[in-house]
Amino acid sequence: MRTLMETAQELIAEAEATLTGEPILADGELLTEENAGNPRAGMKIANPEPEAPGWYFIDRQREAIRIQLLLKSPSQDHIQPVLRSLGKVKQAGLPAYEKTMVALDNLAAAAPNCADFLELIKSQIHLHHYTQATTPLRLMPTLLVGPPGVGKTYIVRQLAECLGMYHDRISLSNATESFVLSGCPKGYATSTPGEVAEKLAFSDIINPLLILDELDKASYNRSERATVEGPLLTLLEPETANRFEDASLRLTLDVSHVSWIGTANSVDGIPEPVLSRFLLVPVAP
Repeated sequence: MRTLMETAQELIAEAEATLTGEPILADGELLTEENAGNPRAGMKIANPEPEAPGWYFIDRQREAIRIQLLLKSPSQDHIQPVLRSLGKVKQAGLPAYEKTMVALDNLAAAAPNCADFLELIKSQIHLHHYTQATTPLRLMPTLLVGPPGVGKTYIVRQLAECLGMYHDRISLSNATESFVLSGCPKGYATSTPGEVAEKLAFSDIINPLLILDELDKASYNRSERATVEGPLLTLLEPETANRFEDASLRLTLDVSHVSWIGTANSVDGIPEPVLSRFLLVPVAP
């Protein structure tokens, strides 16, 4: 099993292997002063291309939202703000490289028990900066595991502040059914959007950092109704996250750009398929 430092070193080596002396765009064009100041440079939102399915899907998603707003009934007024917010054009969250690296070094000095985790984050930002400078930053799904009170949730919030990116928390403590993440189907008197749709709706960027807090306290008992395991597996894989369904909104969302960081006191009780989607990071007192 690879250590955290080995993983970080592999990411850095991957970035350095692609260097041409200048940061480059996703399509191989050199990053210049002219396009460096535009966080939307290189994005294919207005004129989607076949090779850019993520951006094309955003356009189709907005059209689906428009139709849903037209078809909604008065009893569904409570979901209108979520739909309208999801339909807004949003930019990619792109951290300022040098400023972010300094901030992360300072954070590691203040929280030495999380230094390895922050080094891993730095390696991913390094790789992104030199190979995908104008695409949305997406951190690999990571699960911080450690006893209560060691600062797991705190360090993730501070990380988001260092990145300058929108972040929010989804509590899975005592979550017994999938609707917590994917919404309660229409037809129920209490039909509401899931937390994923709500957090994404009110984010000002398409790639927020969302905290899956207390993963170990959720119920994964399959003898009951659909648990959070199914939605989690969909969210944690980019190949399936671009078609995440919210049952209340009757909408398929692209959440493939979201960075997911979970917290848990222990991995006991968390299904192996869920654990396998995360890089596990121990956090000592």
